[in-house]
Amino acid sequence: MFFSSNFSEKLSAIPDIRRIIAAATMAALTGPVMAAEGHAPASLTSGIDGEINALMQEGGIIGLTVAVTQGGRLVYTKGFGRSRRSEDAGGGIHVMQHDDRTRQGSVSKAVVSGPALYKAMLDRGMDPATTRVYGQNGILGNRYNGVQRISTDRHRPIIAMAIASDDRVYAWYRNGTVSIGTSANLTAYQAPRSFTVAEGREIKDLHAVAISPDDHVYAWYKDGTRSIGTSRDLDARAGIPFDEDNQPTQKVSLPVGPDGDRKSMHDVVGIGIAKSDSHVYVWYDDGTVSSGSSLDFDRYFSNRTYASPVISQANYRYRIRGMGIASDDHIYAWTSGKLAFSGHSGNLTAYRAPYAYSHPFDAPKPNRFRDITVQHLFDHTSGFFGSGDEAATRRTYPSNGEPDYDLIHKHFLATRPLQWPAGDRYSYSNHGMGLTTLLIEALTGKTYREYTVNSYLRPMGLKGKVREQKATPDAHDAYPYERTTGGYNELPFKQSTTGLAAGGWTSSAQGVLAITTHLADTIGYDGMDSAAFRSTSRGKLHHNGSLGGGYSTVAVFRPGYTAVTGEDLSEIHVAISSNTSGLSDSTTADIRAMTGKIAKILANANVPQSTDYWDVAW
Repeated sequence: MFFSSNFSEKLSAIPDIRRIIAAATMAALTGPVMAAEGHAPASLTSGIDGEINALMQEGGIIGLTVAVTQGGRLVYTKGFGRSRRSEDAGGGIHVMQHDDRTRQGSVSKAVVSGPALYKAMLDRGMDPATTRVYGQNGILGNRYNGVQRISTDRHRPIIAMAIASDDRVYAWYRNGTVSIGTSANLTAYQAPRSFTVAEGREIKDLHAVAISPDDHVYAWYKDGTRSIGTSRDLDARAGIPFDEDNQPTQKVSLPVGPDGDRKSMHDVVGIGIAKSDSHVYVWYDDGTVSSGSSLDFDRYFSNRTYASPVISQANYRYRIRGMGIASDDHIYAWTSGKLAFSGHSGNLTAYRAPYAYSHPFDAPKPNRFRDITVQHLFDHTSGFFGSGDEAATRRTYPSNGEPDYDLIHKHFLATRPLQWPAGDRYSYSNHGMGLTTLLIEALTGKTYREYTVNSYLRPMGLKGKVREQKATPDAHDAYPYERTTGGYNELPFKQSTTGLAAGGWTSSAQGVLAITTHLADTIGYDGMDSAAFRSTSRGKLHHNGSLGGGYSTVAVFRPGYTAVTGEDLSEIHVAISSNTSGLSDSTTADIRAMTGKIAKILANANVPQSTDYWDVAW
């Protein structure tokens, strides 16, 4: 039996009753939390085990592993809860062992992908801070020049275009201005003037604009939110609604593509609103078009194909900057090749072949991709944002099998502009770290998987102990679970594919610390900081990972690190790895905070210097 959210809210006012009922409910779901036969001195068992049990019961965690090192010595390693729930196939109680593997998610970046690339570069005398990713002297050379130029021209200087009921053409620019003109001269009626986007958004977030028959201006943003306003104030009539956690509560519904995968705003090349019936038309870079409303893009139809011109052997749908629908329902499109054309929803040149147009910011744009260094990727300051899109890549580059990372990267470059110059600011990017897939191969001549397994993990004695996700589990793979409002879903085991570098590895907490211990001895704490770990202002290195069926965190305290409360946490490493995702924000915050609690328990425990379980822990 599960309690409703309303009942839970009422209980929250009675902390003692709430705690008792929460514990009883969790016991019914997962059984009593228990520690496996790991390794720990009595002083740490008494201090840590109770904290972990309380965390699991209050947070609804099925199972996890915990490991702690001090000065490179493994002083604590245990499994808690279940690697498999008792009602699963096979029956019985399956206790989480201290060396059972769980999904690490983005912790993979800090302990595998980043350091493996860092090592490959050091072996070749290369400095990540000065080694460029692209260009003549870059690791990937000029192989992506063509698609980078498409990206640069497609997204700069024009962001979006639209046509009003009087057939005047509006163009919004990256520099925060909007002009009014004709399809051939974008400033024929008004030179560029400033405009503002919706509250909570920046100009870089704007993706498409369309104008309705009553001249309301609709704006869509890269995250799928929508505002309504005027040409110079894009949320004058309706802003983006947010909840108390500052998360948008309303987003567009995009269609499922012909391949069964749902599309995203990054697949959208243009949006227009028909003046005859107010239907919204959306064109995608896979060559399909849908029609619906401003928040439901396929209410009327989806996945109809459309034709666009092929010029100089390039299909111009990949270069479209903006689209609009005129009063006679003719559709206009403008491309980065300074060409416009007109047609209907199924054939974009049915009425008028490509012709030239002019705009006020016609100067050539520099290729800013060439400024990106490997360190920018490690630090998430490259200007990239988000993840590569395998499903959209398949639609853009049809093939019989899974697209490789080279194609995923080409699609990413063509559809997602650099948000800002390299080094300008922080923006977490799965794809930026996923590029280690291509960089390691370019440097070593080996695939990412081959190099990380045989040249990185094997020398540490960790081949098989830290392992990519597999479709067929072995005895040390904990079952992955996702917590939902109705209970728990057991997730299927899947083979990690092109996303391996960004987050596809599995390990126990002990395996994670085997890596951090090795890295501290070889590249040092500064090297770990450089190679994809994140660092607090006081110098703690850390990383978190969340993936379907797992949540993990690792904290590494530098030599000489002292807690605010005075404890000496020098060279203490703590890792916690669970087999449960879908946890609340408060629970994941508690897991992260637990690493500091555990480090302080160790600092106050006076564990003998002879304590070291590495030889018996595997």
